Order: sequence, then structure tokens, then C-alpha cells
Amino acid sequence: MFLIMKIRLSILLALAAFAVAQAQDKPFSFTIKAGASLSNTKFVNNGHRLTTLWVPSIFAGVGGGYAISPLLAIEADVLLLTKGHALNNVSVFTGEQIGSNRFGALHLDMPINLKAGLDIGPKLRLYAQVGPYLSLALKGRMWISSEDNSGIVTAMNCYPGNTTEGLDFGGAPHAALRRFDVGLDAGAGVVLASHYQLGLLYYHGLRNQAKPAGDVLKHRMLCLELGYRF
Repeated sequence: MFLIMKIRLSILLALAAFAVAQAQDKPFSFTIKAGASLSNTKFVNNGHRLTTLWVPSIFAGVGGGYAISPLLAIEADVLLLTKGHALNNVSVFTGEQIGSNRFGALHLDMPINLKAGLDIGPKLRLYAQVGPYLSLALKGRMWISSEDNSGIVTAMNCYPGNTTEGLDFGGAPHAALRRFDVGLDAGAGVVLASHYQLGLLYYHGLRNQAKPAGDVLKHRMLCLELGYRF
């Protein structure tokens, strides 16, 4: 479901960016972006820091930029991506793994970056960027499974053998997660032939997304980004 929604929204965003790009002249630029990501969280449950695992996903979106000078530009993106983590459940009696759960939330991210670039050849430009981002959680889900299909007792609930549970955000009844997030991102990459962009980015969430007292959930993400600049 996440993948289908990403594809639909990405197509609409790409078409909108292409239409706007045709009506603009430099120093404005527009970029269609997509790539692969690894997400994780800093997760504290009832005061105990838990070891979480990175989970892979994909993302897509569009960006627009304005060149301040030949070396500096301001760029703003709209990205659709999935954030979350995986967690192995361990028996408190034997210490053995008895199951696992995976948390994922579909987010709309809006980073605004200061981007510095340097031409090192006729068709090659290096860049680095840094800036804040805003994030809106659209929907989320948790997948829980046990090794023997008998069930898992967590600090919050008792789950049957294999369960999928929707997550509530913000002001919804029984919501355990906040809907809005803020953070910082930084990255670097190359632009080939003035159009093709390849970059590596890191996103670091600053706001605690967990609402219950004593809990902490802060997002982390690594992204390998491919883009085409108009």
C-alpha cells in the first residue's frame, strides 16, 4: 500500500515540476528525485533504550532551487518516504529471540537546504548541502510476528502470533505518536553533464515522536539519491 501511494504521488509531483520547469529560466532549477533509503530510530520504551535495526525502503519527490551565486544555491524539496525500524523481541526468561516487530510510517518531508557547489570539470560538479527539514506523518503501521506463532507479550500489549496493527498520530484517540517532526539533514554528491545528480544524504530527527512519558522515538535516515535536473 505504501509503495502504490508513493508511485502515484511521485508521478503527480513529477508532472507538476516538469510543467513549472518549462516556464522558468535560470537561475531557477527543478529536479525529479528518487532513491533507496535505510531508516532507524532512537527508541526508548519505559525508560529503557532498545537496540533497533535499520530497515530498507524507497523514496521519491521533486525539488526546486534558486542560485544565489555560481557557488551557492537554496533548494527546497518535497519528498515522500517511509521511516521506521525493526526490533527483535527477546524472552525475559531465556534471553532467546521469540519474535520481531517492524514499525513503518509514511512521511511527507520538506527539507530546505543551503547548497554549495564547485565545478571540477566541464561536465562534473561536486556539491554539499545542509539545512533543516519539516516532516508530516501521513499513516503508519506495525507488523508483529512470533517464532512459534503463539504470541508476544510486550511492554504495551499482548499480541497474537502474527499481527498487523495501524498506528494513530497527533490528536487521534489513543495516539502514541506525534504527527509533525523537525530535524536536520546533510549530504554531498555530484552532478554530471548539468542534469544527472547522485548524492548521499543523512536525516537526523530532533523532535521526540513518542507521546507517552518515559518513551523516546527519534528518526534517523540514510538516503542514496538519484535525480534529473531541468
